[in-house]
Amino acid sequence: MGVDKIRPMPEIRKTYNKSYNAIRGFAAVGIFLSHMSYLKGSDVPFWRALYNLFFRHGSSCSSLFYIMSGFLAVYTWRNIGFREYISGKIKKIYPLVLGVLFLAIAVDVVMGGSETISGNVSVCSQKWWFNVFMGITMLKAFIPWESTFYSFHGPSWYISALVVFYVLFWVIARIMADSGYKTRKKIWMGIILTCIIAYVLQVAVCLTVDVKELKRIVALKNGVWQWHFYLY
Repeated sequence: MGVDKIRPMPEIRKTYNKSYNAIRGFAAVGIFLSHMSYLKGSDVPFWRALYNLFFRHGSSCSSLFYIMSGFLAVYTWRNIGFREYISGKIKKIYPLVLGVLFLAIAVDVVMGGSETISGNVSVCSQKWWFNVFMGITMLKAFIPWESTFYSFHGPSWYISALVVFYVLFWVIARIMADSGYKTRKKIWMGIILTCIIAYVLQVAVCLTVDVKELKRIVALKNGVWQWHFYLY
C-alpha cells in the first residue's frame, strides 16, 4: 500500500502554476464580459454589436475555468488534514465574499429594497434576514428560490458551489491517496462514468425541454425549475 500512495508533486513543478493560472484568468475575463448583458440594449451600435458578437459567448469559458481549477487542485495536492486544507481555501475567498455582501446589503438598505440587489424583498423582513444568513454561510446556491440564490450579489452563487467542490475534492483525493491501485482505479472509473451520465442527461434535457416554457405552464414563480437546472 505504501508503494501505491499518491505522493505530493515535487516543489520544482509548482513554478509553472503561474502559466496555468493565466489560462484560468483568461476564462475568468470571458465570464466577466458575458455578464455585461446591459450592453445588448445599448443605444451605441458598436457596444451592442460587440456584446452580441463576442462578449455574450464568454459564458462558455465557465467550463474551461472549472477544468483548470480542478487541474490545479490535483496538481498542487498535498496529503494534509481537512482543517488545514479548507482553511487555506476559505482564507482566499471568504473576505471578498463578505466584503461584497456587506456592501450590497448597505446599498439595499439605503435604497429601501432593490429589485436588482435583493429581488424587492422587504428590508429587514424575515425573508431578507434569511437571505443574509444564506449569503454569510455561502449556502444560498442550494436554496430553490430565485430571490435567495441570486440575492445581494447574483454571481456569488458560484462561490457557494465552489466550497462544496472543495470539500468533495478533499474527500476523494484523501481516499485515493490512502488506497492501493485497484481502489484508485475503481474510484476513477466511477468518476468518469458519473461525468458521462451527467453530460448525456444534460444534453438530453437541453434538447428536449424548454425550461422557461415549462416554468410558465406550471406557474412556478419562485424559480424552482430554474434552480434545478442551473444547479444540476
